[in-house]
Amino acid sequence: MRRIPLLLTALASLGLSCAVAPAGAATGLGGVSVAPASIDAEVRAGSALPPISVSNDTGRRVLVRAFVVPASQDLSGLPAFELGAASRRSGRSLATVSPARFALPAAGARSVSVRVRDPEPRTGAGSYGVVVFEAVRGGDGTTDEGSVVDARLRLTTNLLLTYPGKVRRTGEIVSLRAEQGPAAPARTLRFVARVRNPGRIHVRPTAVLRVRDDAGRLVTRAGLTPGNVLPGADREFPVVVRKLLPAGRYTARVTVQAGRRRSTRTVAFELVGPNELPTPALRVASLSTPDDADAGGTRTRLTVINRGTAPGTPRGEVILATAGGRRLARRPLRLGVVRPGARARTELRLPGVTEGPHRLTVRLLDGDRELDARTVVFTPGTAPGLWSRALDWAATHVPLLLGAFAALLLGVTLSVGLYVRRLRRTVVAVVSDPSARRVPGTPAGS
Repeated sequence: MRRIPLLLTALASLGLSCAVAPAGAATGLGGVSVAPASIDAEVRAGSALPPISVSNDTGRRVLVRAFVVPASQDLSGLPAFELGAASRRSGRSLATVSPARFALPAAGARSVSVRVRDPEPRTGAGSYGVVVFEAVRGGDGTTDEGSVVDARLRLTTNLLLTYPGKVRRTGEIVSLRAEQGPAAPARTLRFVARVRNPGRIHVRPTAVLRVRDDAGRLVTRAGLTPGNVLPGADREFPVVVRKLLPAGRYTARVTVQAGRRRSTRTVAFELVGPNELPTPALRVASLSTPDDADAGGTRTRLTVINRGTAPGTPRGEVILATAGGRRLARRPLRLGVVRPGARARTELRLPGVTEGPHRLTVRLLDGDRELDARTVVFTPGTAPGLWSRALDWAATHVPLLLGAFAALLLGVTLSVGLYVRRLRRTVVAVVSDPSARRVPGTPAGS
């Protein structure tokens, strides 16, 4: 069974009070919509919920199928649900939809009724699900061009059902972190508070962020956008700070009010520049051309440098392929912590290769995002040329070369400075004492 995040069903991200976006042009079903997007009601078994309106503004006849499935929640606040047979059976025990199948003419609309069936006693608790509406064009599932494959649009209405009884809404903040926020139009900071709901019913917490400098002065304050947290779920609430804070040490504190419970979390952080958190910047400094690749194995040397302002742990992959792109091997890359300005070196061992040109690629990754990559092309049995070896050596010994160049530049600068100083002294002596007019270094009687 597939688990479908509600993001894929075109719902907004703020809690379960979500709006259904119109169908995109790619589906060919733009203009099909449902309302309301969410139903939050106190119910009993057998209760009828407010009707849901389904509208068709596509200019074509569409077929609609409706059913209920249970829903949970992910960290972003979006509900998630399964569409398998077991989930649909559970949905039928929660609520029923009538009619479950119907056709909508062009520019047509109709109401759908939903009735609660949940037979389990849930005094003071809640049940959560979504009414799923699946729509396809035409009366026979074919397009005007006769294709038997047609776009299927899926829209939903969220159900937040509360049963009578003593309700205790509660929640608490369990973590707070600071991270780099969006950089446009100016660099920002992003604070993320994770709130947990240990109760039996959804809660809508409020929260306030306060940031103080090293002296304890309040430098900025912001409220977190409220949203529902389902029972047993964790939800992350982000807030972006756009005020430009200078380099220095700070403390962020978030206070969360969930029901009658108040909780706080604090995180200390340092800025190395205006709104700039220490951040690693891992790059491939060098990847040597394999000099002993054959059928027995392929070995090469890799150097990774951290050009950032915080320690980083290189992760990525190593790919060995033919020049035509056929992959021969793929290995994960994992190195230890690399401090800012430091380098990490390792030897890579891969399977042997046969004759012909090959490609060896190293990719540094942060999740699915590529940080850097380097590729070398080699032919087994062919030693790398002098120029390739020189480049590999230079890339590996960049600090040594830079140091030598700096020392040479400093020596030349000092020598020139001393010579100019001596020459000035000689000129001054000649001007003040005509008898001293002689070429420096010649005998006095010359």
